[in-house]
Amino acid sequence: MHYRFELCLPELYLLLVGVILLAQSMFFQDPKKGGSTVWVAWAAGAGVIIAALSLGDEGMLFWESYRVDQLSQYFKLAVATGLFITILNALGSSTVKGKHGPD
Repeated sequence: MHYRFELCLPELYLLLVGVILLAQSMFFQDPKKGGSTVWVAWAAGAGVIIAALSLGDEGMLFWESYRVDQLSQYFKLAVATGLFITILNALGSSTVKGKHGPD
């Protein structure tokens, strides 16, 4: 059986971004020492592009128990776009300051 990684590329990409963000939040607690999260907006934008490029993909995964079709790809794009808009909204917020900022 041939496993087609391109069918689950949007999920793998978001998983990678999440793991990197988790590691950053665990090891760089102080924003002055490399804890900046501005890169997350760029990563979310790239996730939207990856999800948009995978819109036409179709196939079966996991021993034909999971089907990837255009509807599932559309919802992946919708989730990636929502994440991108949420991150842009959070970065532009000037009301959260000091001790109420990110951990």
